[in-house]
Amino acid sequence: MGSSPQQSIPGPSQEIPVQRKSLRGCLVCRSRKVRCDRSLHACRNCSRLGVACPGYDEHSESASRAQILKSAQHIFRAAGVEKRRVGSCDECRTTKSRCSRTRPSCTRCTSRHLSCVYQGLAQPGRGQERTSSQRPHSQAASGHGTATSASPQLEHDPTGVFDVHDFGVEYCRLFSETLPEEPALRNRLVETYFSRIHPLKMLSFIHKPTFMYAMDRATAVQDYGEPLLYVICALGARVIFHDKMQSMPARRDIEQPIPGEAWAERARKEVLSEVHLPTVQHIMTMLLLCEYGCRADQSSLVFVLIGISFRCIRLLGLDTSKSTDAPQTQACDALASEVEKRIVWQCYLLDILIASGVDANSSWSGRYPQISLPCPEREFLARCPSSPAHFLADLEDLEIFGSIICRLDLSSLLLVLIRLRDEVLRWVDRQYLDVSLWDPSSEFMTIIRKLDAFSQKIPEAFLLTELNMYLLKDQRILGAVFELHRYLHAIYFDLTRVSLPGFTFPLAAGLRDAPPEFKRRCQDMCWTHANDMSNLVRQGFSHAPVAFDDVFCTAAMFEAAKIQIIYSSTVDNSVKSIETTKRNVRTALKLAQQVQVVQQEANPYIRLIIPLCMVFGLRDIAEEWRQHSQASPDSIPEVTGSADIYHLNQSATFRRARSQLRDHQLSTSPSTTLSSGHGHSVATASSQTDVEARSPDLESAPGLTIQQQTLVYQGPHAMHLAADTALDLTLDPSTVLDPDLHILDQASLSEFIMAADDMGEYLTWDITGPSEVPPWSNFGWLEEPPS
Repeated sequence: MGSSPQQSIPGPSQEIPVQRKSLRGCLVCRSRKVRCDRSLHACRNCSRLGVACPGYDEHSESASRAQILKSAQHIFRAAGVEKRRVGSCDECRTTKSRCSRTRPSCTRCTSRHLSCVYQGLAQPGRGQERTSSQRPHSQAASGHGTATSASPQLEHDPTGVFDVHDFGVEYCRLFSETLPEEPALRNRLVETYFSRIHPLKMLSFIHKPTFMYAMDRATAVQDYGEPLLYVICALGARVIFHDKMQSMPARRDIEQPIPGEAWAERARKEVLSEVHLPTVQHIMTMLLLCEYGCRADQSSLVFVLIGISFRCIRLLGLDTSKSTDAPQTQACDALASEVEKRIVWQCYLLDILIASGVDANSSWSGRYPQISLPCPEREFLARCPSSPAHFLADLEDLEIFGSIICRLDLSSLLLVLIRLRDEVLRWVDRQYLDVSLWDPSSEFMTIIRKLDAFSQKIPEAFLLTELNMYLLKDQRILGAVFELHRYLHAIYFDLTRVSLPGFTFPLAAGLRDAPPEFKRRCQDMCWTHANDMSNLVRQGFSHAPVAFDDVFCTAAMFEAAKIQIIYSSTVDNSVKSIETTKRNVRTALKLAQQVQVVQQEANPYIRLIIPLCMVFGLRDIAEEWRQHSQASPDSIPEVTGSADIYHLNQSATFRRARSQLRDHQLSTSPSTTLSSGHGHSVATASSQTDVEARSPDLESAPGLTIQQQTLVYQGPHAMHLAADTALDLTLDPSTVLDPDLHILDQASLSEFIMAADDMGEYLTWDITGPSEVPPWSNFGWLEEPPS
């Protein structure tokens, strides 16, 4: 009598019997105050909502209302579903549409510019402001009113340029504060991340089959944590948005938010709130937030997060050598070990990229993890690493360097290259050398031999042949292979550019007494790989946007363009060399324009290539692209580059992070910014002093004609003087690029060399931020734009 009745299991041909119902409803239904059908073992309401039914626990009968609501909230969050609020708006109720129930306007009404009214709410009385959804569209588009009026135009765009259905997703869902409820849309975001972001660098630390299995079982939040899921979807949404915007050039000039920003911000807040008790999932989230920050120009966030990630890795002991490098008996142990190993390598890789060769900015300070390199991807997916383990220390020996390279997988190859790049960036900052650069035993020559061996031993599967590119695209690693080849060429010209005039790194002093043939060989090698970089970009245009998924592509192409401009004007100014340079510079400008999909401000790369074209005889290119080099009138011109910032270029994360922090301090609380004691901001004062030290004094050369002033190269800042005096011509836009004015075109080779040497600061520290540009880079177009 007291025993519970046993359930009979129906046979194959039997009807499923009616299930007995519990006496109490489940927690979810009780929290929503709806009738629960109490079906065993899950109610239909929970199935319809897409959440896991908690069942009918007898202990929950005495739970308070607050406890029930809290438990239900955890259940909804675990399923990645937003708990709907009571009461749809009138518009959604009339059309029987799903309402987000957000106040003052739901997502659907905001997207369609409809009047959003909730029952029981008083209508706006006389003198009260209407909500953003009730304002005329012209007012909302103008940006006036509350922040809600800045919501993106969605399904009914009056311009006729933007069609939400072209995205293949419900675009409005990408701007919600929580992840979309629809499984299809969420899977689309996750799949986009795995196909476009996951293969880059060492971001493949998430085991995709396991993750997708958790997604299908609705346990991804429990297994990986909510912040990780949010940042994955944020990266996927950003890729979807950028892909579509690149095919909609007419839409680029319209100010609009980026999908997924709210998700990335939520992930950041949640993971930092628990950073004192780090987990492997927390480190994964922070590393992906760094990737997102690199794409969203959040340099200060990236600089801080990578340091926190390193500390968390040290705290958890992930970077220590373990017995996990030996063959495993348990697949789960092998998988967990490989995941941790990849997390450490991604942290190391990103850290040295951010540090740019500066030990003070690196958590590793020239060291590297004493763990084996990642196993091949196919073994990682199969959860059975079986290949022999390789270590970075093995690659120090040049004799076996090539034999190891040919056996490495894509991620390990990229890791070896970026390690070499770190050595190069630290090497070019040296001033005192024990051995001459041209000595065969010098580190300079050793690095070049390693790069040559790497080029010769790259596995054929990762060569960019015509057939291979289609195979790689099918494997979803084409972007990563393009990334690999970009880094290879960049390391070559990062090392050898010190042989060119103007690239005045400390190592350049070691070439003053070098044999002329050695110096010319270095110059030719530098130009060759810069030209190869341009060819690589042109090759990628046929496979865009996948070929340019890596954020390094534009910076590398910009540096290659600089090198070619200097080479063709100071080393080989033959007609063939100049024509090749012109073609490649146009390629760089095209890439810079294509990658910047939302052109809300002047493209920094275009803006800073144009002055080089003007000074070094490529004025026809400057004429073609001058309309793209406009800058905002309130940009703060600042040129630094002294030794106290470690000779970092201004695209370096550390430099940009400091610039962003300074701009934030000045914009948010200028009165409370650190003072120098005389009532002036330290940041402002230092900026003004630095600019004044570099700005030309036009009155210092009275009596000179414009032509004479332009061709005078005397002193470290004479090039700035020459540029600014030439810029005075631009007061009349019609004379900016007068074809009859051949001042710079007729300059001799020696004059171009003097110009490059005097512009060494500008050439060495490539400037990519609008607030980091020299005052003469506008060529007068800022004050009076061309008609």
